[in-house]
Amino acid sequence: FEAGGRFSNYQAYCLTLSKLAQLRDKTILPGHRQRIESVDATIHFYISKTLYRTLLLQPHIMDYSVAQLIDRVFGKQLTDPFHIYLKASEILFMKDLLENPETLRTALQQIGLFEKVQNNFERVFS
Repeated sequence: FEAGGRFSNYQAYCLTLSKLAQLRDKTILPGHRQRIESVDATIHFYISKTLYRTLLLQPHIMDYSVAQLIDRVFGKQLTDPFHIYLKASEILFMKDLLENPETLRTALQQIGLFEKVQNNFERVFS
């Protein structure tokens, strides 16, 4: 940040997938729900959700700034600074994904989950 760059949550997420896969067969008790039944199912859920949202925003994501996209999608209904920050982070993640999909593909292949999302992945990147 001090050097004028920004943290790449996309890169960090892709690197974290292999760490998450190491938690298979462990009991995970997050603070916001009772338990995670399956690491693979949870990763699959979030990747599928991200790919779907990326597909929806893809026609516009490179033509507008992050602020403009938030305004176009949410209008005046999104006012809480924390929620705006979360959506801005999500949009930057999608931009990074669109610019370098191979990072996510490789990470998912390494943990054996790419085939589960391959159809959704190809919809975005075909």
